[in-house]
Amino acid sequence: MSRALALAAVLSSGAGLAVAVSSAVPGDASGTQPLPFNHRIHGDNGIGCTDCHGGAEGSAVAGLPRTAFCMECHGEDTATTPDKDRLKAFAEAGREVPWVRLYRLPAHVVFSHERHTALGGLACDRCHGDHGRSEAPPPHPEYEVLFMDGCLRCHEAKGASLDCIACHR
Repeated sequence: MSRALALAAVLSSGAGLAVAVSSAVPGDASGTQPLPFNHRIHGDNGIGCTDCHGGAEGSAVAGLPRTAFCMECHGEDTATTPDKDRLKAFAEAGREVPWVRLYRLPAHVVFSHERHTALGGLACDRCHGDHGRSEAPPPHPEYEVLFMDGCLRCHEAKGASLDCIACHR
């Protein structure tokens, strides 16, 4: 690779990172979620990542569960807490929980969860860290995911494409 091309790649990845980080938590820079979702307790009860983030294995976006999905278990739940009461209030009002989106990549980045999980065999924690064991929602994205170097290291280790057009428009 020529020095000019290498410099262009470094500069563009830095600019892309700035866009990704600046837009990673739109609306609420603190990353505060409307409900303190406890990943650990759900995991301890046999609920896996893809039970709630169903798109992770079959589409580009992992997605979030609809309030009605949460109510399949919590609708019958007689234990009350302020947080469960807020969830039930969203359901009764026919509203979705307004989760704060943590990951938003720049428009020029092509990413598919399906390609990485179902086809690439990567576990969710490879990119998203161990927040599946946390008792509170992650306050911010795993920044390693937003750095092009992190992607390149993994692609190189897994023998995946290093061609720019594989991930960039």
